[in-house]
Amino acid sequence: MAALEYRQDGLVLKKGGEGATDRQIRDLQRDLRRLGYLKRGIDGAFGPGTERAVKALQHDLLTNDGRSIGGDGPAPVRVLDYNRGRVVEVTGEVDQALVECIADMLDNPTFPLLPSTENPVEENQRIVSQIGALPPGDVPVPFLLAILKQESNLKHFHEPRRGDEDTYIVVGLDTNSTERH
Repeated sequence: MAALEYRQDGLVLKKGGEGATDRQIRDLQRDLRRLGYLKRGIDGAFGPGTERAVKALQHDLLTNDGRSIGGDGPAPVRVLDYNRGRVVEVTGEVDQALVECIADMLDNPTFPLLPSTENPVEENQRIVSQIGALPPGDVPVPFLLAILKQESNLKHFHEPRRGDEDTYIVVGLDTNSTERH
């Protein structure tokens, strides 16, 4: 069972809320990143990005039945199955019912989690070197590198700045949000 620092009777984490520690919010953010909902930043501040991630997760727990929505293709997992009636609306707040949904998702070994690395700078350099060393083929290596440069500035893993613990993969996030990021 996932040992979630923010699993605590009566605790509600929310933007501008009180009662949660910096560590509890960082752990929530880390789990939201692992699940693919938080776009970036593990900084201990429950700000607009964390709130959007929570809303996207709540939305999926209420609606994601694994079918294609908007031509994006089927979802890799039916998130709706992890709700079991615990989340009833999209609020942007993390109550203990939502915490139990998160725990169930993290405890399932088949649930796809975003990768992270202990040393993102070194790993990014290694990946770029590997791509650069590919033999000529169907896709020219300079073209592939140009796409990666455009999408992520050749950063496969996020290289955090001071106060940020985010070393997760940079691309491929789905926030189910219509808000601008």
